[in-house]
This record gives sequence, C-alpha cells and structure tokens, in this order.
Amino acid sequence: MRDLKAHVVVTGYNTARTTISFLRKYEWECLIVDEGQALKNDKSDLFKDLCTLNVHHRLILTGTPLQNNIRELFNIMQFLDPSQFHAAELEEKYEELDEERVREIHTMLRPRFLRRTKADVLSFLPPKSEIIVPLSMSSVQKELYKSIVSQNPDLMKAITLRAQKGAESTKAAVPKLNNILMQLRKCLAHPFIQSPALEDRTVDAEQAQRALIEGSGKLTFLAKILPKLKERGHRVLIFSQFLDMLDLLEEFLPNIGFRTGRLDGQTDTTYRQHLIDEFNAPDSELDCFLLSTRAGGAGINLGLNIFTSKLMFSNCGYCDSI
Repeated sequence: MRDLKAHVVVTGYNTARTTISFLRKYEWECLIVDEGQALKNDKSDLFKDLCTLNVHHRLILTGTPLQNNIRELFNIMQFLDPSQFHAAELEEKYEELDEERVREIHTMLRPRFLRRTKADVLSFLPPKSEIIVPLSMSSVQKELYKSIVSQNPDLMKAITLRAQKGAESTKAAVPKLNNILMQLRKCLAHPFIQSPALEDRTVDAEQAQRALIEGSGKLTFLAKILPKLKERGHRVLIFSQFLDMLDLLEEFLPNIGFRTGRLDGQTDTTYRQHLIDEFNAPDSELDCFLLSTRAGGAGINLGLNIFTSKLMFSNCGYCDSI
C-alpha cells in the first residue's frame, strides 16, 4: 500500500512490528495499546518500535497488575509521556521508598491513571470470601525439607545477614539463597517435584495414588475437600507456579472423579479459548480447571456464570496458590 485509506487501524503486536516502517509515515492522533503490561520492559523491541511512531496521545489498557516491580511502572509511565518521565532517573530517585515518596508517585499517577474494579463492572458478582487454611507438611516433606536445609548450612546465615546488615551487604549470596528457597517451595508443593526419584513407578495404580496423596499436605487436604465441593455443585480453579505440580494434579484428579481442563504457557491460543468456553458452559462436564500463575493472568474469564471455588494454601510461610 502506498497510502493508508483508513481513519482507524486495528492490529496485533506482531503485525504492528513487521509494518512499523509503514506506520511511521503517518501522524496518529492516538495510540491505544491493549494488554499494556507487554510494555513493562523498556528494552523490548515492541516498546522501542512503538515509541518511534508519531503519536499525539497514548493510552494503555491492561487488566494484569504489575508484579511489585517499580521499574516496570516507571517504564509504562515513560511510554505514556516520555517528555515528563524518564524511567532510569525515576528508578534512581525512588530506589528507597518511604511514605512520602509513595505519596509523590501517587501524585504523578493520579491524573494519568483510571482504575476500574470488579465491583464497578460486574455488580452481579457476590462478594469474595477468602479462607486461608494453614497445612502441615507430610512426613516425607519434613524429611526432605530438613535434608535441603542441612545440605546448605549457609542458608540461615545468609538470611540472618540480610536481616542484620541489609540487602546491599549480601548481594553475592542472593542467587544461592533464591535457589535454596525455590527448592524449599517445590518441596512444600510436593516432594515429587523437588526430587522426582522419590516416586515409585513400579507399584500398581492404587498404591501410586496413595503415595501421591500422602506425600503432600496439600494433596491430602484436596483429597478430602474436593469431593465435598463437587457434591455441592462447585467448580474449582487451581493455580500453581510449577508446571510439574499441574502434571501431578492431572494424574491425581481423575482418580477422585474430577474431569479437568488445563491452561499454561504451552496451550495453543485457539484451544485455550475453546477450553475456557467449555468450562464456562452451564452444562460443562469439567469440574476443575488447572492454570499456571503466569498464563492464568492474561485476560481470561472463568467462573463468572457459575459457583466457582478458589483455594489458597500455605505452609511454613511459603505460599503456592491452589
């Protein structure tokens, strides 16, 4: 096309990037970016390409919250108004946050930020009821937990140093500490995730199911509560950060009579929408929907027309939403 004969152009990220040289030829009144959390990284090609467009006004739409990273917020503010905000300078200025600095950031945001809550948009939804159930570890989890800590005697020392001297003095220990904490989180989800060799594949299906349930405090609880929820007409959403945990749940749930769907980063886009529609259908045969925490936050609509339960479990201070 040598000329653009349209007042409005609607396109996706990939098409916009491949045609960016063509789009730069024109002066645009407004650029509206949906799923705007994609612009949280100012080093990304998408961010850089869209910044080169000749645009008078910029608007970002998103339903996904930022992950407690203030630089991501400053990157989006820079994209919206590069003449007023520079992310690197703001990050340096607000590296240490206190109440006064938080108020300053709110003052900058207020004239540029419009927030709608579910209560504003979906008035027919009942109020959310949240119950946090503390769970004990199974005997296998306790032994594995002790083993992980005992093999890393510097763990408690590193935690103590960070508490006493601050983060700056222990930066070198952070990668190692984070790795150990991730091992402990996997152990608390299920010991078979942290140490797959613990699972005995030579036993029959009944023994394997029993070992799977008894190996984790979370699955022991699920085995008790899920049948009761199903009897009362609930459908259940289960979130986990670990894809291996979703694999174990896919093995566990059919054996207690639950039919499941699953959505993670590897789910095909077309099939993804099919699964969501199937779960939302009034006569759906799916009792439970498994989601990864990352893939489950990108604009999906589950459980608006049905009675859906979502449970959160925590043990020993480490949470895995489930």
